[in-house]
Amino acid sequence: PYSEDHKEKCMQFAINQLRPKQTGKMNDNTHKKKDDTKSSTNDHQGKPFFILMPNYCACRNHYRSSIMQNATSKNKNAMNDDSEPLDIMYVVPSKPYEYDHPEGTGKDIAPFASIWYCGIPLDKVDAVKEAFRRAYGTESVGLPVKSRSGKKRQGKHGSMTMPPRLVSNLAELKRLNAVPTVKRPNPRQRKKARMTKAKDLMLNPNTLRGIKLDFCQQKAQNVGNKSKINQKASSKRKRK
Repeated sequence: PYSEDHKEKCMQFAINQLRPKQTGKMNDNTHKKKDDTKSSTNDHQGKPFFILMPNYCACRNHYRSSIMQNATSKNKNAMNDDSEPLDIMYVVPSKPYEYDHPEGTGKDIAPFASIWYCGIPLDKVDAVKEAFRRAYGTESVGLPVKSRSGKKRQGKHGSMTMPPRLVSNLAELKRLNAVPTVKRPNPRQRKKARMTKAKDLMLNPNTLRGIKLDFCQQKAQNVGNKSKINQKASSKRKRK
């Protein structure tokens, strides 16, 4: 769900599962069985996540702070050249997703684009990139490379459409135009813009002419309906 603070809570939970906190202290029960030791070790391994959310979430402060939490606690080399954690990646779909809503809810056309937010344990990052290249082509990871002729290279199956793309940071998302690069106005600013637009429409002579025409047509229709009603009433009186 994309309402209220669901996105923040969902991402916070996913990050905590990806980077579980370790106390660094041994339990008092030192006589654990081997199976118990294995299960406790697995509990401390990061759990990957794949979350589909609006693209603008990647630019929000709450998301940026969430992905930085405990990012370097396990490995000092867990950051890329853009000072972003290596275990967070993004998949940009080859075409925008469309959504079906229950009747009377949502909008026919989604007001935002969606991307996949992926959390991958550090020791699996290279394997994930390699698997993505095998599935979608050698140039499907990172920014696209243009051919010498300036045309986009063909995909794995010979098509000219861009395949899904796996990128590693916000800078690459911006270069792909996969996220908004202009800050969205706050609710008060958006309301003011709507009022200004409505005022401009009202001051437009063509708009006023159209409003007057609609009013005259409606008035004529009402008069016509009244005359029909009066004629029917008079005809009934004559019959009596």
